[in-house]
Amino acid sequence: MNNEERRSHGGARVDIEIDVDLSSYGPYALSKLENVSIGGAFVKSDTLHPVGTKLKLKFKLPGDKTPIEAEGEVMWTYKQRGASLMNNSGLGVKFTQIMQSDRDRIRTFIKAMTGSSESS
Repeated sequence: MNNEERRSHGGARVDIEIDVDLSSYGPYALSKLENVSIGGAFVKSDTLHPVGTKLKLKFKLPGDKTPIEAEGEVMWTYKQRGASLMNNSGLGVKFTQIMQSDRDRIRTFIKAMTGSSESS
């Protein structure tokens, strides 16, 4: 998947950090979601699992107390090169199983944050 396909997959996106529980990483693994869309997100992680790895994600949108649970698949990985104060390594994850009501909550959140009316 090239960069253009990555950007276009899943429609409008919000570049915000959200805590995420990745239960498939181990008994207790927390990370951050970024660049969230209804189709997936970027998961910041030092551990780069291979493309095709299945993940279970649980996260809360800002201002929403009800967690969203989704299953996803690693579509691409990014390993930051060189020294940096911030590590931006991670995984591009496509949501493969997510309740429609949760997808709608993500869509509503993105619309509120961006003013976008995009529904894909």
